[in-house]
Amino acid sequence: MAMRAIAYHESVAMERLEKYFDGESGSLAGSTSTKCDGCYVIFAVVLPARDHPDNARYVRDLTRLISEDCINGMHREEYVLESMK
Repeated sequence: MAMRAIAYHESVAMERLEKYFDGESGSLAGSTSTKCDGCYVIFAVVLPARDHPDNARYVRDLTRLISEDCINGMHREEYVLESMK
């Protein structure tokens, strides 16, 4: 399975983002943010292929996963969106 996007809870985002943007692989990756539709906590989103045409859909899918997993404002630190390709 290929990782399409990954979201990090704001409490761990800076630490986790460093591994994606240090070194050669970081020059290919892109980032954005999203928030839970229920509690509005912010997540940093890493898109391994910055120019992939489906990135907007991947962010929407991650937002849906995050929002569906919200339990009174509690979330996991990380959400990974993968594809079967």
